[in-house]
Amino acid sequence: TIAIKGIVVIEHLMGLHSALPGIRWMMLSYFFILPSMIALSVLFPEVLAELTSL
Repeated sequence: TIAIKGIVVIEHLMGLHSALPGIRWMMLSYFFILPSMIALSVLFPEVLAELTSL
C-alpha cells in the first residue's frame, strides 16, 4: 500500500506525470525501495545488526 500511495502522490498531487522521466522514476523508485528496506530490516534484524556494528 505504501507503493500505491506513493504513486498517487507523485502522479497527481506533485504533478510529476508530465515531468522528465528521470525525475519521475527517481521519485517512484523511492516508494519501492524504502518499503523493501523496511521489510528486510524487520525480517532479518540480526544480519542488519552485524552489518552496522563496529
